[in-house]
Amino acid sequence: MSISYAKGAALVCRQAVFRDFVTTKGYRAETDAEAACAMREYCGVKSRAEFDSDPSARDRYLAMLNEMNAWLAGNYRG
Repeated sequence: MSISYAKGAALVCRQAVFRDFVTTKGYRAETDAEAACAMREYCGVKSRAEFDSDPSARDRYLAMLNEMNAWLAGNYRG
């Protein structure tokens, strides 16, 4: 079973590691709501639902996840 990108993004926003990552980017992310706001700003969308309907928004979301994974692996070169 697969979930939508928007639902996946909501799950990501609840993860402490995502909050840590966006904090390194200068965003405040102490709560789920702040993390969601940071994700929307970072990806340039008004709603995470755009990840399901707009290919460009989805690409930015996936690029953000790749950047976060590189950061986690210690390979981030910002």
